[in-house]
Amino acid sequence: AMKWLFSLLLLLVLVVKAGAVTPEELKELIDRNSIEIAIQKATVEKLKFHRQATLRSYLPELSVSAGVQEFYPYYTYRTWNQRYSFEITASANPLNLQRNVQLSIDRYSVELGGSELKVLRLNLYYSGLAKLLRLKALEEKLKMKKEILANAEDILRVAKDRFQKG
Repeated sequence: AMKWLFSLLLLLVLVVKAGAVTPEELKELIDRNSIEIAIQKATVEKLKFHRQATLRSYLPELSVSAGVQEFYPYYTYRTWNQRYSFEITASANPLNLQRNVQLSIDRYSVELGGSELKVLRLNLYYSGLAKLLRLKALEEKLKMKKEILANAEDILRVAKDRFQKG
């Protein structure tokens, strides 16, 4: 997958002309078009959401219930009896050692994911810049060969003129 990305990047650079692409533009192209960076960013976001879920588990849970019951007693025929109930329950477990360990694991996972994203970015930048420099060197080589060819054509033209003049 990485070779495919580099080939695509090289094709992009070739299509756009090497002289027009600066290293900053190359970095922007890599950031915008790299699938690996997008996947790693999504992984880091997922780890952040998991950490937030662990943090939310520290909050107490509230439970609310209400009820009404009407019934007609057997012994009197003219009155209805009603019962009302309302209940609020709060439960919390702040001293859960397993959750504390999970929170520290989540924090380290987010840091590790961010570090992996930085390393991936730097590797892609390095490869892209190396290919860009190689492309610019080849462009300069091509430019020099064109100059040599133009000079050789001038020498040939002058030699033909002198040959014809004797």
